[in-house]
Amino acid sequence: MQKFIPGCLLLCCCIAVQAQPPAYRFIPDKGRILFHDKVDAQQQRIKDMDGKKDDAITLSKDPTVNGQLEYALLDRVDEMQQKIEQDSTLSHSSKVKYVLGLETLLTGYRTNVQKEDFPLTIAGDLVNAYERSMALDIKHESIEPVVVESSYPVGKILIECFKFPENAGVKAAGPILLEKYIRLHPNDVLKILQRNPD
Repeated sequence: MQKFIPGCLLLCCCIAVQAQPPAYRFIPDKGRILFHDKVDAQQQRIKDMDGKKDDAITLSKDPTVNGQLEYALLDRVDEMQQKIEQDSTLSHSSKVKYVLGLETLLTGYRTNVQKEDFPLTIAGDLVNAYERSMALDIKHESIEPVVVESSYPVGKILIECFKFPENAGVKAAGPILLEKYIRLHPNDVLKILQRNPD
């Protein structure tokens, strides 16, 4: 009986370890772990979009596309979380801002990706644009050049990530995104301009 009890304890410990959520590859500050958890929650919601409770993104019938989405929205975002958290030059508030920006990026992708003008394949460009914009924002420079070089859907989601506190390029991006949208819908130009008289 005494031999049996340690065996049961060992089995229970193994099950408990397996039931734990995956650990971070880095140690977030206790004051910011909640914000990192929000990013992880959005990643999980993207994984769940296919209706399967698994650890994969399968939004496309093409496995290559799914692999690209996983790399951008899971691996790259995880890397950026770690980079932000471990950057000793950033203040606490800046780290919170950029981690929340990643949450906004993932939320924007998830809520828009099945709409017109928002193809699945923007994920890689979106993450790249966020990284470039973050580098500019850290230097207190406008993200407008990134918006100019980005496609409409990438720019549209991107500016939402830099509104609080607002980057100088957000306001300037409005007319740029309007022009990009008109190019996508030239037959609707009059309706678009009527909705946007300024």
